[in-house]
Amino acid sequence: MGKITALYAPFTSQVYSSSRTIVSSSGSLVHIGQLFFEQTLNTQVYAISPYSTTTGAITTNAQDSIFAQENSNGNNAIVDIDLVGSTVAAGL
Repeated sequence: MGKITALYAPFTSQVYSSSRTIVSSSGSLVHIGQLFFEQTLNTQVYAISPYSTTTGAITTNAQDSIFAQENSNGNNAIVDIDLVGSTVAAGL
């Protein structure tokens, strides 16, 4: 999926999606918006290079108003992630 974006305030880590078709076992849909990650994963990613060298403020999910909006009314914009190896550094 590429590098995590949005290492700038006031937004948490997210991937911007524009007219992407997401396919799952329950069907497919076209998504325009943001996909977010669990805060525990964000924290692990921020601890490795190149993210660990950032000098900017890191915004958590709890601090991001868009995160709250996208995850309201029964919606879930959090992506399920599997590790390639035993650590985040090995890949997602």
